[in-house]
Amino acid sequence: MNITLRAKLILFATILVSVIMINVTYFYTLREIKSKRNVAQDHIHMIAKNIATIQLLDRQEWDIYQNFISQLMIYNPDIIYIGIFDARNKLRAHTLNTTLIDITESKLTRRQEINLILQMEQGAVSDESKNDMQTEIVDIRLGNRILGSVHVGFSIIHINRELQYGIYLNIFLGAMFIIFFSLAAAYFGRRLTKPLETLSKAMEAVNEGKMELLTPQSRDEVGKLTVSFNQMIRGLKERNIIEELGKDLSATFRIEELAPLIRKHLKSATGAHSVRLYLQDRENTKIFREAVARENQNDILQTLNINETCESFLKNHQNGFMIQDAPLEIKNCLRHEQERSNGLVLIMTLKNAILGMLYFELRENEYQFHHKQIQFASFLANQATIALENTLIYEDLQEQDRIKHEFEIARKMQEKLLPGDMPEIPGIQIDGVCLPALELGGDYYDFFTIDDNHLGIAIADVCGKGVSASFYMAEIKGMMMQLTKSFRSPRKLLIELNKMLYHSLERNSFVTMIYAVLNISEKKLTFSRAGHNPILKCNSRGDSELFTPKGIGLGIDKGVLFEKNLQEQTILLRKNEIVLLYTDGIVEAMDDREEMFGEEKLLDILIKNRHEHPFKIKEIVLEALTRFLNSGFAQDDITMIIIKNTGE
Repeated sequence: MNITLRAKLILFATILVSVIMINVTYFYTLREIKSKRNVAQDHIHMIAKNIATIQLLDRQEWDIYQNFISQLMIYNPDIIYIGIFDARNKLRAHTLNTTLIDITESKLTRRQEINLILQMEQGAVSDESKNDMQTEIVDIRLGNRILGSVHVGFSIIHINRELQYGIYLNIFLGAMFIIFFSLAAAYFGRRLTKPLETLSKAMEAVNEGKMELLTPQSRDEVGKLTVSFNQMIRGLKERNIIEELGKDLSATFRIEELAPLIRKHLKSATGAHSVRLYLQDRENTKIFREAVARENQNDILQTLNINETCESFLKNHQNGFMIQDAPLEIKNCLRHEQERSNGLVLIMTLKNAILGMLYFELRENEYQFHHKQIQFASFLANQATIALENTLIYEDLQEQDRIKHEFEIARKMQEKLLPGDMPEIPGIQIDGVCLPALELGGDYYDFFTIDDNHLGIAIADVCGKGVSASFYMAEIKGMMMQLTKSFRSPRKLLIELNKMLYHSLERNSFVTMIYAVLNISEKKLTFSRAGHNPILKCNSRGDSELFTPKGIGLGIDKGVLFEKNLQEQTILLRKNEIVLLYTDGIVEAMDDREEMFGEEKLLDILIKNRHEHPFKIKEIVLEALTRFLNSGFAQDDITMIIIKNTGE
C-alpha cells in the first residue's frame, strides 16, 4: 500500500507541531526573562544616572550624597550596593544591602562595608553568584570634566529563578510531548524520515564544502525535492568555479601564469580529459600558438596557421562545435588527426576578432558534451577572454611606460647635445633655439670654437622625426666635433661629412645643413648650404636679402655630384645687420586651414624687430608661431639661429 505524501506530511506535521510548541514555549520563556533583565538594568541605569546628575561631587558634599543613596536603597530592595567614587577612584559615599549578601556577621562596620563593596567591584564573588549580580556604572560629569562615577550593584536572582523554573517546566512539557508522539512516530518514522534524513545529511555536507549529488529514491514530492537539490548542487559548483576562476585570473597579469590557470579551471568545470589553449600571435594575427598549459610539459606545443576559410568557419560557430563534425579542411587547418578522440572547439573573441581558441578533449568512451556543459564552458571562456584582454592591455601599458621612459632618457640626452649657453663675443650677439615636435627631434644646431677669431656655426635638419632622426642627429654631432678641428672651409667640411654620412644613413634618409664660419674680427660669415633653407639677412634700414648658394642634401650622393653642386659664399655683417638661419619647421608650419607660415611672415618679423636683441627676436618669432597655430601642434621641429653685429 502506497502512502501518499499528504499522509506522510500529516504525520510528520503532527510531530513537527509538537516540537515547535516546545521550542516556542522555551524561546518565549527566554525572551520574557531577557526582557525582564533589560527592564531591571534600565531601571538601575536610570537610578545611577539620577545620582550622577546631582553634581555635588565638585563641592565635596558627601553627606548629602550619603543621605540620598540611603533613601534610594530603601525603595529599591534589589540594589545590593551603591558607591560614589571621586575622580581618583576613591570611594566617598556608599550604602550596602546586607540582606542580599551571604555574610556571617550580623552587623558590619563602615570600613567592612567599604571593603566588601570594593571586593565586589573587583569581581570577588562566588562562582555560583556571579550570574545573580550585575553592576551599572555612570560617570559624574561637569561639562567635559569627569568628577567621579556612580557604581550600582543589583541582584537579578529572582529573574534567574524564574528562568530556571521556566526551563524545568519546558523540559517537563517537552518530555510529555515527546513521550506522547514517540509511540506514533515509531511506526511511521523509518519510512517517512529516511529519504529526508539522507537529504538533510547531504545539506549538512554542503555546509562543510562537500557537494555530492543524490540519487532520487521515489517519484513523489521527496523525489522531486532531491532533483531540485541536485540542480542546486550543480549551480553551487558552477558558482564556485566561476568565483575561483575570477579570483585566480585577477591575481596575475602574466600570460605564462594565466594560461595554466585557464586550462586547470576549464578542465575541472567541464570534466574534459584535457584542455588546450591557443593564443593569437601579437605580430601575425593568422598564427595561433599553443600556450604552455599541458600537464605533460614534454609534449610538442602546436602552432596553427588560420586561413580565411577557417577563420570564417570559426566566427560562424562562436557557440562551439565538435571537431569530428567539422569539414575536413577545418580539421586540417586545426591540425586534428582523424584517429584522435572527439572534442569541443570554442573561440575566444574580442570585438569580433579571434583572440584565442580552446579545445576540450572528451574522456575515453565519451562521445558528446552535454549542451549545459558547452554553455558553461562558453561562459567561462568569455570570462577567460576578459582576463586575457586585461593582461594584454597591462603588457601594452608596461611596454608604453618602458618606451616612454626610454624616450625621456633619450630626450634628456638629446638636449645635452644642443648648446647649453650662447657664445659671448664682443660686438656680436647670438641666440638660438631647437624645439622638437615630438619627444625626440631631428633638428640640430651647434657652435664650435675653432680659434680665438673664428666660430663655427651649424644648423641641420634630419629627414624625418622621432628615434631614427634623433640617432642621426647624435651621430652628426660627433662627426662635427671631429671635422671642425680639421677643416676651416665650410665647403670642405661638408664634403667630408657627406662621405661619412653616405655610409651610415639609410638610402631613404638625408640631411640638410648650413655650416658657417664667423670671422669675428672682420665680421665676415663664410658658409655652404647642403640643400638647407636660405639664410635671411636684414640691415639697419630694413632692407633684406636671401642667400641660397647651390648645394644638395647630405647623404644623397656618394661624393662626386655633391661636391660638384656645393658652393661656398661669404657675406659681410655691417653694423646692426642681422642674419637668421632656420629650419623648414618654421616656414612650413600649418594652421587649421592648412595655410603655411611662410618666409614672408618670418622676414617681416625680422625687419620689424631688427633693432631688438636676437633673444627678443627669437621670442617674438615663437609667439607668432603659437598664435598662427591657434593652440595646435607644430608638425615639424622648430630651430633657428640669430646673429647680430652690434658694431661695438
